[in-house]
Amino acid sequence: MGRAALLLVAGFSFLFFLQGTNYYHANTAAFSNAMAYYDSTVIHEIGVAGANMACTEIYKAPNWRTGFKDISYNGGTFSDTVMNVPSTDHLKIVCTAKYGASTYQVVVVIRPSVFSKYAYWGSGVGGGNAYWETGDTVTGPMHTNATMRTTGAPVFKGKTTSKNGLDSINYSPKGPQFTAPFDWGYDIPMNVSSLNKLDSTAKSSGRRFAAASDANVYLRFNADGTVTWKRTSAAWGGATDSTAPLSTFTSNGTISVDKGDLWLEGTVNGQVTVLANRSSGSVGGTVHIVNGVRYTTDPRSDTSQHSMLGIVAHQKVIVEDNNATQFTVMASVYSFQKGLEVENLSSRAAGTLTLVGGMIVNELYATSNGGVGAARRGYNLSLQYDERFMNASPPFFPATGNWEILSWYE
Repeated sequence: MGRAALLLVAGFSFLFFLQGTNYYHANTAAFSNAMAYYDSTVIHEIGVAGANMACTEIYKAPNWRTGFKDISYNGGTFSDTVMNVPSTDHLKIVCTAKYGASTYQVVVVIRPSVFSKYAYWGSGVGGGNAYWETGDTVTGPMHTNATMRTTGAPVFKGKTTSKNGLDSINYSPKGPQFTAPFDWGYDIPMNVSSLNKLDSTAKSSGRRFAAASDANVYLRFNADGTVTWKRTSAAWGGATDSTAPLSTFTSNGTISVDKGDLWLEGTVNGQVTVLANRSSGSVGGTVHIVNGVRYTTDPRSDTSQHSMLGIVAHQKVIVEDNNATQFTVMASVYSFQKGLEVENLSSRAAGTLTLVGGMIVNELYATSNGGVGAARRGYNLSLQYDERFMNASPPFFPATGNWEILSWYE
């Protein structure tokens, strides 16, 4: 019995030793894991804080490129480098965080926020004070730079913002339907400096026409990637036309006429932004759309197609009178002082104006006479968002003055 007891005691002692060893290793591993987690959390927070500080500096001063060097933060340091992304207007921020012997990087790509990302933007003059009503549907982001007003149950399928909140009337049995967030308190005004920048960009490395006796410029985009153009005070057929590849006609995709009007039509194969500017005086600055403008491929069925068009006017964008009952414009349309106007809407044939892209207008105009049946004249407006404009834009399209994050890598 004594020998058996001794073996029993020895066995239990060995088991307790093994268990104690396991407890020791488990406690040591737990402590090491906790410290590793703490270190990774701290260095992550240093990197994120450094990246946010660089973004804040650029927001406050858009030309800030100085960066930060070895800034002490939360027991470690961070350094920020800001660089231009070649052939774009994007900026790349690289934040390198250090904590102890560890290094961690956060890479952020930002770009100027452009108006083309909106399916609709209204300033508060006409457009901002109009009521959205039952039957209205907006499929992309929209903003009203005043109070957003609704009656009945319009539907908004993209992020919707306003400056002064929401005024909703006649909402029984239900009010406006938001399938994405609605928020307010955002002041996003138009700024004429964006037009002047676009004009100067066209002058420096695009194609720019200054005021002259023949102030109007006519453009016809062709499906083969060329553009037919002339400069004359007469309509098509009044002078010899010239045709050139779009890439030769404007190397950076911008076309501007200052103190004159711009007339355009055709099928766009390429990326281009056109501007009718009025830098001073009281003439020019209107874009006239003749017979519609399309892309070679419809972006509603092929989001990979590359063609993009921006139509920018200091004054109106006018849909010219014609006999078409279906009129299509594929572009992001921007009117700084006025809006999108249907010429002779009270007498032209009834139909539909389909805008595939976006509408950024200072004033919202009626596109039909409001009649019913045989009395209806003009166009119903079908505004269909071009989803590609969420992350891309026509060349040098007017900016909001803010910045937005395209990507955040950790």
